[in-house]
Amino acid sequence: MSQQLYSTLLVLGELLSKALDRIDELEKKASGQTADKR
Repeated sequence: MSQQLYSTLLVLGELLSKALDRIDELEKKASGQTADKR
């Protein structure tokens, strides 16, 4: 695997992780849950 492709995948993974965390927070606010699942 080329270094450029690898670093691109790392960046995409980072963005996906942040996006999922953001979505999780929004869902908790929308449903009124204050309990943290982690």
